[in-house]
Amino acid sequence: MAHLFLHFDLLCCEEHHWDVEEEQQEEVASEDSNNTTPSTHHHHQPFSPSETYETPDEASMEEELITLSIKERENVLVIKSDPDMVSFRRHAVDWILTSSTRHGFNALTSILSINYLDRFISSSGPVRLQSDKPWMSQLVAVACLSVAAKVEETQVPLLLDLQVEDTKYLFEVRTVQRMELLLLSTLGWKMNPATALTFIDHLFHRLRLRHREFRRRCERVLLTVTADPRSTQYLPSEMAATTMRYVIGQMEFLKPVDEFDNELSCILNIDKDKMEACYQLILETMNFSYGGGGGDYVGYKRKHVSSALESPMGVGDLTFSSDSLNSSQASSVSSSPEPIFKKMRLSPLQGNVEILLSGP
Repeated sequence: MAHLFLHFDLLCCEEHHWDVEEEQQEEVASEDSNNTTPSTHHHHQPFSPSETYETPDEASMEEELITLSIKERENVLVIKSDPDMVSFRRHAVDWILTSSTRHGFNALTSILSINYLDRFISSSGPVRLQSDKPWMSQLVAVACLSVAAKVEETQVPLLLDLQVEDTKYLFEVRTVQRMELLLLSTLGWKMNPATALTFIDHLFHRLRLRHREFRRRCERVLLTVTADPRSTQYLPSEMAATTMRYVIGQMEFLKPVDEFDNELSCILNIDKDKMEACYQLILETMNFSYGGGGGDYVGYKRKHVSSALESPMGVGDLTFSSDSLNSSQASSVSSSPEPIFKKMRLSPLQGNVEILLSGP
């Protein structure tokens, strides 16, 4: 999984450049305002908090927290731990994170996409995984990322452009659109859920933690841990609190961890044992990811890509018709060896994509 963690850093790189520009503008403005006095240079301390934020209104903060707590319990995840489901989720999350980085989406878009994915596969109509239909996870991933981008991003690429990164299958626009409708219907059109990042933003404001670098590190940890299917065992508030606790432990000059725990206990009612278990998951995941322990995943990924490129099917243009999908048969069509993906034409889609939510 090590190759993904560079992507996590890149998800935050544009914000970093914005921060530098903001600081440079602040310095220029400060020097202009003092042009009648000897020139002085203002050096910003690393990770220094801004002093321009308003004091949070405790009443409104408490009301917001109640709303978030209600929303997070509306979408309690129940995801099977069988190997097929883990593999399905891993492939989908891998594609989402890689594509999010490619298109420069912000961290919340990735978090929302994975939230949609987890809610979809844990819905009352579970995904029926079939070994002869490996495209299912990517189709769901494309739909999740597309909808999340429309919710969160100001500029959204075309559906075909969205699929350019690490594409093993290329889906027609109307196919993705029908999958989006299926996703929206399955999730009850509730596309603004309470996520761990939502709770982190709330706690930032409430605890007056305004360090940009602190928030960036929280985003990176969340993206790393959320990729692990075990993260679905914890509520967003639990994941948010534990993530912040972990980052504070890495940035000791902010405040002692014990002090943060005391402040947190006054705000969130989180079981200490559950929080400790979540903290151990974060420790394990971060050590595994940034400590060079991602060999198995990287090995799988390289083998997976290599076999696709070396196989004749990997350089061919494989076309599926509606009839072939219904009968689970695929016919190979010769074409130029230039494409490295398999095109799938799933039209008309009625009766085809529905297999994703068919009963067990």
